[in-house]
Amino acid sequence: MRQLISITAITTMFAGNIAHAEDKKPDNDISFNAAVVSDYRYRGISQTRLKPALQGGADYTNNPTGFYAGTWLSTIKWTKDAGGDGSVEWDIYGGKRGEIVKDVSYDLGVLSYVYPSNALPVSANTTEIYG
Repeated sequence: MRQLISITAITTMFAGNIAHAEDKKPDNDISFNAAVVSDYRYRGISQTRLKPALQGGADYTNNPTGFYAGTWLSTIKWTKDAGGDGSVEWDIYGGKRGEIVKDVSYDLGVLSYVYPSNALPVSANTTEIYG
């Protein structure tokens, strides 16, 4: 029991330091992500015929202003099902987020879904504005 109390105290001490360290953000923040997923679904519809997908992206944030931009890619299969070609979805996005008052924030931006070389009769490329 004494050992459990010691471990809990040490864990709490380090957790407090980690949380405090996260409060200070750099002016410019860059992050990367990568994944292998069993099925890429978008709005409930499989984009990969229920097969695995490779995915990855990068994000940039300017913390003082709240401006951000990023990109994300995934392998797909649906464009071939629709009679086209291409096997990649490339998302490009950017916007601005911030806090209006304490505990009330906003996020406004633009997101483009690009399907290079899709060769579909009607382009699958789409742009959305979000808030």
